[in-house]
Amino acid sequence: MDLQTDDTYDATHDATYDATPSSPKATQWQLFESFEKDASATAVRSSFTKHNIVMHGGHVIQSKSNQDWVKTFVTQEGNAAVVVCDGNGKGRVVNYLKTVPWERVLTSPNPIQHTRSLIESNVINTRGDGSVFASVELLKDGFRCRWLGDSEILVFHNSELCWRSRPHSTSNQDELVRLAKLGVKMNASYGLRAINEKQITMIPNPYCVWAPAKYGGIAANKTAFTRGFGHTGLITTFDGEMQFIKFNKPGNWRAVVYTDGVGDVACDKTVKSFGDSSKTPLHIAETAHKKWNQPWQYLHPKSCQCETCLSTKTRTLEATPTRIPNPDDVGVAILEVDVAM
Repeated sequence: MDLQTDDTYDATHDATYDATPSSPKATQWQLFESFEKDASATAVRSSFTKHNIVMHGGHVIQSKSNQDWVKTFVTQEGNAAVVVCDGNGKGRVVNYLKTVPWERVLTSPNPIQHTRSLIESNVINTRGDGSVFASVELLKDGFRCRWLGDSEILVFHNSELCWRSRPHSTSNQDELVRLAKLGVKMNASYGLRAINEKQITMIPNPYCVWAPAKYGGIAANKTAFTRGFGHTGLITTFDGEMQFIKFNKPGNWRAVVYTDGVGDVACDKTVKSFGDSSKTPLHIAETAHKKWNQPWQYLHPKSCQCETCLSTKTRTLEATPTRIPNPDDVGVAILEVDVAM
């Protein structure tokens, strides 16, 4: 499967994107909205008594890149937390992120800007080198979620998915529109999308060109994620997003954070299964790792112009199973609590 082309991508050309509303501003989840509008909301909140940590851990399975990283810890304010990073390029940025005192950084007013300033002071050259980031902190009455890049955060209540972050990636239509308004040039490319547990396809996932190639062997600085640490150019000015998910009902609350090594091969059914409290970070990581190495039925993209798709006027499903080249690293972290009110 060809994962990359050199053609300039037109953001208006293809609309094959996930229609899930973006987060946090555009996300209107009834579970939280109804609670806020309920006249008894204050009474329910005030009856909060305690939460008990059920799971607080992470697991990484490295492939060729060896740049996924997970940390589980307690902040200096006493809050259980997880951080997930997924580096790219030479690894200078993600290797530095491994040394950052996250116990203190997550308690700063703006952890993402704080971390960016640390990188600027301690990593000499970030051209073509960077990392995405996601974190979850357990506060008294909810999860505080932050993300910068294409790692994802899921929050479940009693095994039901109630909130999902939208990745900062060119597979996200909102990000494409935002970058088009800023005049960011994009090179056409495609990324993986699991249709179900046996079928996979490709969707438009162009590369953002943050700095053009230069004479003397310096390659263009480009990424498929639209916000992140490191790199050069306009991407260094973009902030991340933050969403606070309130514990508005008693029961089991579970936050699952993972890199695109999980997301690229996880269909909707697989994603929903991550809410099962019996599934540890090890289990989810191993599931994703196996999917990278399993045989798949390949469904041609919606925009495919091959002879078969054009002649049949339908998307071709290859009869011969295929395998994904270059399996990605996999990183997973989970923070799960039982809440009593």
